[in-house]
Parts: sequence; structure tokens; C-alpha cells
Amino acid sequence: MSIGPMRDRPAIERRTETRNGIGDEIVVWDRFCDAWAEPMAISGTEFMAARSAESDVTMKYRIRTRPGIDTTMRVRHGLKVYGIVSALPSRLGRQWMELTCTGDAGVT
Repeated sequence: MSIGPMRDRPAIERRTETRNGIGDEIVVWDRFCDAWAEPMAISGTEFMAARSAESDVTMKYRIRTRPGIDTTMRVRHGLKVYGIVSALPSRLGRQWMELTCTGDAGVT
């Protein structure tokens, strides 16, 4: 596998539930790992909702295989956050895996 296209380094985050000072349950996203990745835009849609432009993007991130990544996690790439929809090993071996992710592209 060529390492050349893997030039980005998004963070993979894990959801953790904890309690705040008054006992309320809150959700915190902890960093699971940083991974060199090749991001690939798969699709994007734009639509109007409540008088503002919204968009939804599907991304695929190819990373080196890393145990423990699953669909309860998310990818933070710069200011954008994408939920992991699938984490599949490559068809050609176990050198890398592909994370299919969806999220809001932040268009307002």
C-alpha cells in the first residue's frame, strides 16, 4: 500500500457518558486515536430546511487497520465531524480499513 495519499490526520473519537457536578449525565467525546488517512468524498446533498441551507456529506476515510474502531465512534477532521456508519477491512488484506462516515458539512 502506498502511504502517499494518506496525508491527512483526523482524530477518531469515542463517546463516553459521565456525570457533571450536579449529577446530570452528559456526553463527552474522548480521543481514541489519530490516524493517517486518505479522505475521499463519496456524495453530498444540499437542501432547504427551516429557511436555511443544509447539507449532508458522505465521506470515506482509508486508514491503516486499527482494532477497536466501530460505528459508535466519530471522525473529527479539522472543524468537521462525521459519524462512522461502517468500519470495514479492505478486500485485499488487512493492511488498511475504510471508514464510511456521514455528517453535516456546515453550510448555513
